Amino acid sequence: MNLTKTFRLGDILVTDRFFYQHYGIYAGNGRVIHYATKNSGIGYDARVRETSLKAFAKDGECGIAMFDRTYSGLKQFSPDDVIRRARSRLGENRYNLLFNN
Repeated sequence: MNLTKTFRLGDILVTDRFFYQHYGIYAGNGRVIHYATKNSGIGYDARVRETSLKAFAKDGECGIAMFDRTYSGLKQFSPDDVIRRARSRLGENRYNLLFNN
C-alpha cells in the first residue's frame, strides 16, 4: 500500500474492493472513519468505525475521491466540521446498501 500520499483532514478517501469502491473520511494521523465490520470482513456487524488507513485500504491502494462539486449543489463543510460530523456517527449500525451507505 502506498502510504506516502499526503491526505488532508476531511478528505474523502476511496479504495477499490472486489466488486465496488469503498469510501471513508480521513481523520488525520493515519486514521479513517468509515463503515466497517469488527474484523474488517463481510458480515452484519457493519458500523461506523475509526480504523487505521491500512485497515481501510486492506493492503491495497487508496486515494482521494474527486467529485464534481458544481453538480452536487450540496453544502460544503470545513475539515473540522467534517470530522466532527463523522465522529458523531461512530458506532452507528444502520448500514443499508441503498439508503444509508
